[in-house]
Amino acid sequence: MYISVLNRKIARPITRVLIKTPVTPNQITMIGLLFAVLSSFFFSFGVYLYTIAAIVLLKMNEILDYVDGSLARMKSKTSLSGDFLEFLVDRITFILVFLGLGWGLFAATGIPMVWFLCFLIISMEMFYETLFLGIRYRYLPKTEVRGTVMKSPLLRMFNYYPHNVYLLLMIFAIIDQMFIFLYITAAYGLVFCIFSTIFFMRKISRM
Repeated sequence: MYISVLNRKIARPITRVLIKTPVTPNQITMIGLLFAVLSSFFFSFGVYLYTIAAIVLLKMNEILDYVDGSLARMKSKTSLSGDFLEFLVDRITFILVFLGLGWGLFAATGIPMVWFLCFLIISMEMFYETLFLGIRYRYLPKTEVRGTVMKSPLLRMFNYYPHNVYLLLMIFAIIDQMFIFLYITAAYGLVFCIFSTIFFMRKISRM
């Protein structure tokens, strides 16, 4: 939640500059994807300095993720296709980051557990997105599920949201403790998904 506020503040002046140009929100989204590809590439080296470079590129991707939405609203160019593109790029970014990270750590250590943890983290993010979207689009027209979910303090504070995961990644990358990051994030994702499933099931059963 606080990360989102910070990213929006950083994105605001960039958006003000871009609104005076012919640059479109979808172009910003694709530039963000390019940063994600480069970030994954640098993670794949498994070397500390390259990892820091990857973190910087990932942060740029995060900021552009806010810029494209703000730019679309300010230019009155919001669209379903734009929303879908942004959603798709966000998922691809998450996958790329952990594939690159897994490749780098495995190359540096030769420990197979790296791949298991990376795929578990990716799977948990995909599971939660599927769970949330399934509930939202199947039940939202008739209920207020989304509103009640967002009122949950635990779900809001510890949401298994990519930006929260990236914050942990940045912290542990700086202190060069990526294995600890993988274990913590995998456990965090698993617990959050179990809690979310129970939460959603209870809400639906009361309808």
